[in-house]
Amino acid sequence: MRKLSSFFDKVKYEGSYNNSGWQHKVDLTFVIDEKGCIINAGIDNKKTEEYSKLDLEYICAAKKMPKWKPAKCNGKVVPFKFSTTFSITPQ
Repeated sequence: MRKLSSFFDKVKYEGSYNNSGWQHKVDLTFVIDEKGCIINAGIDNKKTEEYSKLDLEYICAAKKMPKWKPAKCNGKVVPFKFSTTFSITPQ
């Protein structure tokens, strides 16, 4: 988790302010496929057309992550859905 956090620390969020105020969190979800690649990155509980600039920055960053070690279940490599929330503090 430490490596994941440090990877996303590089995401720029100057555009995280909109008419309704600061966006304080991003609920990022993605799938790690059988080869360890990131697929289906998105934001929980939002339609694509509702994504903010900040959401799109996190999705873009997720797609640039290095390969992960694939998940296993009963000794077989399987896709794994990963969800995490990033809290953002305006600077």
